[in-house]
Amino acid sequence: MSGTIVDPGKTGAPPEGGAPAPLNTGDRRARAFAGVSLSWISGAVLILLLVTPLVYLLWTSFQPGMLESGGATLDNYRQVLGNNRLPQLLINSVVYAVGVCLVSVSIGGALAWVGERTNAPLRSWLLTIGLMPLAIPGVLFTLSGLLMFTPDTGLVNQLASQFLPVDNVLNIYSLPGMILVEGAQASPLAYLMIAGYLRSVDSSLEEAARVAGAGVRRTLRRITAPLGAPTLLGVLLLVLVRTIESFETPALIGVPARIPVFTSTIYLAIKDSPPKFGLASAYSTILIVITSVGVYLYGRVLRRGGQYATISGKGSSNTRLDLGRWRWAVTGGVLAYACVVVVLPIAVLVWTSLLPSFAAPSAEAFGKIGLQNFTRILSRPDFVTAVTNTAVLGLSSAVIVSLIALVLAWLTVRSKLRGMWILDSIASVPLVLPGIVMGMAFLTVALNLPVGLYGTMSILIMLHVTRFLPYGMRTASAGLVQVDAELEEAAAISGAGWLRRMWKINLPLVLPTLFGGFLYSALLSVRELSGSIMLYTVDTRLFSILIFDYWQNGELGLLSAASVMMIVVLLAFVYVLKRLGVLDGGRK
Repeated sequence: MSGTIVDPGKTGAPPEGGAPAPLNTGDRRARAFAGVSLSWISGAVLILLLVTPLVYLLWTSFQPGMLESGGATLDNYRQVLGNNRLPQLLINSVVYAVGVCLVSVSIGGALAWVGERTNAPLRSWLLTIGLMPLAIPGVLFTLSGLLMFTPDTGLVNQLASQFLPVDNVLNIYSLPGMILVEGAQASPLAYLMIAGYLRSVDSSLEEAARVAGAGVRRTLRRITAPLGAPTLLGVLLLVLVRTIESFETPALIGVPARIPVFTSTIYLAIKDSPPKFGLASAYSTILIVITSVGVYLYGRVLRRGGQYATISGKGSSNTRLDLGRWRWAVTGGVLAYACVVVVLPIAVLVWTSLLPSFAAPSAEAFGKIGLQNFTRILSRPDFVTAVTNTAVLGLSSAVIVSLIALVLAWLTVRSKLRGMWILDSIASVPLVLPGIVMGMAFLTVALNLPVGLYGTMSILIMLHVTRFLPYGMRTASAGLVQVDAELEEAAAISGAGWLRRMWKINLPLVLPTLFGGFLYSALLSVRELSGSIMLYTVDTRLFSILIFDYWQNGELGLLSAASVMMIVVLLAFVYVLKRLGVLDGGRK
């Protein structure tokens, strides 16, 4: 008989003709020790990345200054709560957040309903249209809005004044302007969540209502909306939290328009002369409390969503509404949305990048078109430095996120140790924390620890790993759940240690999902501005910060040329993520 002869008496050896023998007591202890060791190491990493910055942030909020020694004081909180502008700050923040929620859910919900519940032509393109705003970073989306709708000088306002009896279509330097810009940016999140709900829920109740004579609007009002109430409320709360923490629109539009919200107030406190670190930390602490309440309410909505369940073990159907003669009109509306929200902003940036100075389309302007801005930007040392730093930061943070996420996912999904939900909860905390608050927290660490972190790429990498770890956790957990635990158990019985099992079994099997999480983390890192702007120096300037600086310096040509190149790269990212199913729950 050929093959390896196995001694049945050895620990873990399979008896002849039988199943593998169970692990002995020593092996069990070794596996338990490995699990406990990993949990302690993971906990220490999370404390280093997350808890320590937050402790320093809270400590700084009770100090007269970042580097000043002295006893704790409540002066910063007294200054915040006693500020006569605080009521207006709260009103602006609430109106801004609620308005963005309504705009984003209206856009995302309409796109989701057309794509999942109707027979509109070209509906297969709706996923691409709904996700394309992800390829335009928030800073570029806001800047393109400024180039289009600045009073009197914006391209759209200039063209509209020639054909319409109005001076400006939209004054972007206003609260409605801020709401419309941010609402369009937030629409992909609303679209993804609502489309996922409509894709999975049984549409037989809606079909029965239409058979009984109910029209489209009545069916939506009496059937679809009530059944989707938890999803809609959850989307509203999630967008509300994301809007409260948004930075680009409040900084670029709200600050010049003197419409303060929390994030812009924190930024201005740091940029003041001298910087008011204690005051910024106090505002950050209050903002954490506000966003935590929103996340708590969001969790409550998700837990209570079971009473609205319409998916069971029985087969479900998903019929589409025949729009009849309105089919192409609906598709036309979707294409018009795509032109306004995606094509027009990119077209404005492309147009501006081809001109030596900003100008509206005209015969004279067409005669000046050239590639001089692209030639100039490629030879600029600050551009080369920003691209290099962004690439290093994006790739490094994404790799670290993927590795840490895989270990944490294994602990929470596979290990039988008690209390692993605590690690998952701690790793999810960055979802609650606004980016500018995270940047402020890491700034307090960099300036207080005697290890020379400030002004280095290391502190930026730590920030990005912490911010985007929750997204890596979700993708790693989703991939690990799909791998049968018996494969790992068989390897353990054969004597493979934890590291070898991860390298030989889990990693190859979850690699496609993990790669999707890696790309998504890299995409988020390239887009990120709000946290990084608190930590960068001239040597560690990133691409998004470079764009921000070009705008403040009035270098529109260079800004637009750099933006066009960045959008091309991010469009490729979004295309790959869509093909991998990372952004749409696996739907191809």
